[in-house]
Amino acid sequence: MDDNLKFRMLAYSDYESFKEACLVSIEELSTFLDFGKYMEYFDFSDYWSLFTQLLKEPETNAYGLFDGRKLLGLALVGPSSKSFGAQVVGWMRHGYHGRGLATTYLEKVIERCFFNGHHFAELVIDQKNAPSN
Repeated sequence: MDDNLKFRMLAYSDYESFKEACLVSIEELSTFLDFGKYMEYFDFSDYWSLFTQLLKEPETNAYGLFDGRKLLGLALVGPSSKSFGAQVVGWMRHGYHGRGLATTYLEKVIERCFFNGHHFAELVIDQKNAPSN
């Protein structure tokens, strides 16, 4: 992974970067979140509510790939549909596809799943996304 890129859990101080990434990634978020196409109409309280919900969910961890303060990718890791595993759902910021970042990022997310005691990682992938498949 590029030395400028950092993988870490999201924090409340990442709110502005999260909102900015959402605003430029409507197509990506429409797959990740059913209501992604409506996010351009969100106001501060809508974004803040979504962001805090992601951080406060007790069984889910939110991880980010950052270039400085810029959020490039987001992954949510929660319990899988089967016991002892983790389900991973994520997206990359618009304009950062095709650079191998998602592959590198996903490796870090899966490593964290195993470090946290999960026995397997279940990936949720959009079937129309050929590179992800």
